[in-house]
Amino acid sequence: MPLRSSLYLAVIIAAAVCCSTPMQASESARALAKQAAEKALEFLDKDADQWKKDHRCSTCHQGTMTMWMMNEAKGLGYPVNAEKLAEMNRTTFGEPGALM
Repeated sequence: MPLRSSLYLAVIIAAAVCCSTPMQASESARALAKQAAEKALEFLDKDADQWKKDHRCSTCHQGTMTMWMMNEAKGLGYPVNAEKLAEMNRTTFGEPGALM
């Protein structure tokens, strides 16, 4: 598996685990999970921009997975760059808010 795919898989798994931390987890565990999810979102945000710049496309996998994660994070209350998410929706689907 290529390094980029491995990184994406690791980020998605980390974010899924972190976003579903049980309520009975300790405060420090919740804080660590939140920090990991925020770092994953930051990575995806930057990586999506770089991929689009390097390859001049949002790709079926990279772009849509980033939009999916950003929408999920937004729904869970994590800070998300709303302008960038709207632009990704426009670029991919031709209209703002297509996934929301």
